[in-house]
Amino acid sequence: MFRHVAQKSLGKASALPPPKLCGIAFIIELEGKQNSRVRVQERYEVLRSNYSENVYEYNAYLKDNIPSKDSPRFTNIDMILQTATPLIYNNLQAPAETFETGKLTYGNANPSSKDFNSLADFMAGDGFVEIKLPWQLLNFSDPSLMTIHDDYYEHYGIEYIEVSEIWAGLSSNGSEPRRAELKPFKLKKWENTVTYHERLKSSYYALQKYWRNQDED
Repeated sequence: MFRHVAQKSLGKASALPPPKLCGIAFIIELEGKQNSRVRVQERYEVLRSNYSENVYEYNAYLKDNIPSKDSPRFTNIDMILQTATPLIYNNLQAPAETFETGKLTYGNANPSSKDFNSLADFMAGDGFVEIKLPWQLLNFSDPSLMTIHDDYYEHYGIEYIEVSEIWAGLSSNGSEPRRAELKPFKLKKWENTVTYHERLKSSYYALQKYWRNQDED
């Protein structure tokens, strides 16, 4: 569970039924290798705020369609495809095709491993779970400045707001369910000052060998 901390939160705990999801924006559901995903509180769903008419066939900004700040409903994270009919043919009457970008891929992200999967999002083992997520999946607009999307329905669209920390916690739905205890993690923007290292993919060496052999022939 994740919650950004900026000048305001998404809701009030007193208005939510148990389990209280005060200000929770995202939930990572780990349900095995094939059915794990990140879900978003419906008010913070970017697809809804930008393409509701194309995808859901209603205007998300009409008063009766605006989700409550205290909504306990979480939805899958989908994105509209660039090949969606309304975008290509300007046929605004046709429903748009989407893809669940919040679906998590299980695998080994270690480049040195024989079963390396560059698309892997998470890995689990004896007593550990490792997860890596793209910043944008958590609605960060510019992670170098630690800015996120502000409340869509207060600004009628996308506005940015800087955050200083992110709260995270663990919860379980097993034989002994327990409520998540959120703890803060400080965020540090890096702006234009970054360090990095280059890593050549294995295909680089395969092509290098191929072209070397072509020169020799």
